[in-house]
Amino acid sequence: MTGLCRSNRFGSLVSANMRHSRSILIFLCCVVPLLLQPSLTASQELDDENDFDYDPCSQLGPNNWGNLNAQWRACGTGKQQSPVNVDQSCAPPDPNLNALSTAYKRADAIMKNRGHDIMVEWPSGGGTLHIGSKPYELKQCHWHSPAEHTFNGIRYPLELHMVHQSKIDNE
Repeated sequence: MTGLCRSNRFGSLVSANMRHSRSILIFLCCVVPLLLQPSLTASQELDDENDFDYDPCSQLGPNNWGNLNAQWRACGTGKQQSPVNVDQSCAPPDPNLNALSTAYKRADAIMKNRGHDIMVEWPSGGGTLHIGSKPYELKQCHWHSPAEHTFNGIRYPLELHMVHQSKIDNE
């Protein structure tokens, strides 16, 4: 959980960068909701999220994931995994975190409705995020509805995951 508690500073930095990107905001507000409409989805991925959910009180919820599928056994024994509640009261700023800097770029992308989420991927990369001096290439973004994680106990209707990978060591 320590990495998630540090997300408060990350969130502030991302928020500052996002203020400068009106095109992303327009996309999130206008295009993504249209894509989430059931009548507009062209194809559904077979491996959808009907086999589990994020409700902690549900038989298909996180407390039972380790028993729902043999491939998910680690979900029953893991200690720091999704979904999590990011609680701001346990996320004080950490002065020892490396600085984040972004260099995102315009690039050809592919948008897919995978049934359980909407994904945009950049085959040639969408730019970089540097943590300290280490670069991570933006590979894809995907949205979950409803959100996978909660913030201060609140589950929001939509959550964005930005997936980056280091060319140095594939982290």
